[in-house]
Amino acid sequence: MHSARSGASGSTGSRCWPRPHRGDLDQLGEDGCFDGFETVTVMMAGTIRSAGLELVPTFRSPHYTVLLPELQADVERLARCDNELERNPHFRPDEVQT
Repeated sequence: MHSARSGASGSTGSRCWPRPHRGDLDQLGEDGCFDGFETVTVMMAGTIRSAGLELVPTFRSPHYTVLLPELQADVERLARCDNELERNPHFRPDEVQT
């Protein structure tokens, strides 16, 4: 999970990108944003919202942040959401991110 702290709100969140249709992972990664990740976690926006987490559009489109104001509790709620791990077709091992 990538997290970021918003300077304006001081909130912690996790970056995410929308995937309108199954199979769109190929198109989503074309800008290089996923190159360093061998797998990606896929969740439905409704599942995230049903867990009581806020999903807000941020920065450039398409890009969202899952707000995690109560970091530990919210990360635990996010981890309990139904999800799928998928192989990243854009993975390049030499660009692994931490």
